[in-house]
Amino acid sequence: MSKISDDNIGTSPQDAYNGLVDALSHGSKNFSNLVEIEILPTGYPLPSGCNVLVHENCIGVPKLHLIQAFAVARQMFLKHQDLRNSTAVILLINPEHLTAANARKRLIQACQARSGTELHAALAEELMFTDSMLTSQLHRHTKSPTLWGHRRWLVELGKSRDTLETTMRGCICGGSYRHSVAD
Repeated sequence: MSKISDDNIGTSPQDAYNGLVDALSHGSKNFSNLVEIEILPTGYPLPSGCNVLVHENCIGVPKLHLIQAFAVARQMFLKHQDLRNSTAVILLINPEHLTAANARKRLIQACQARSGTELHAALAEELMFTDSMLTSQLHRHTKSPTLWGHRRWLVELGKSRDTLETTMRGCICGGSYRHSVAD
């Protein structure tokens, strides 16, 4: 039996992917604040039929479910299917995946050809996703040059000084609050 679909887990890789994508989509669209993302330890008890814990602006995904979701996301990414969601899962497990970050940039660039309001909405949603990754208590995300470079590209594309100051203050203050060292 493969490690990705163990009978003790009770979740198929596709179900893990769908649950994580739903939680991330819900978080990026419905929360006015940054989303706190945590990877829960293996064996963390979940309610029956639940793949991802969502509470207010917090998302918790067990590590094994994240690996299952990554297996599906990678296959979808290689087939150029559901790029927005598959790259979100890929970046959640590997913040240095430059190809996934560049695919997200191409999705934003596709919005540039359309209306300005659509571009503004896409930029705001992508910035919220990126800032959530950078400020969450994730192992390697806060120091990821790939994610910080992606964030810089987003802010430069927005070209608004007010937006720049507001988003920088929110991201830096949020990150410093979540990663403060206890005395």
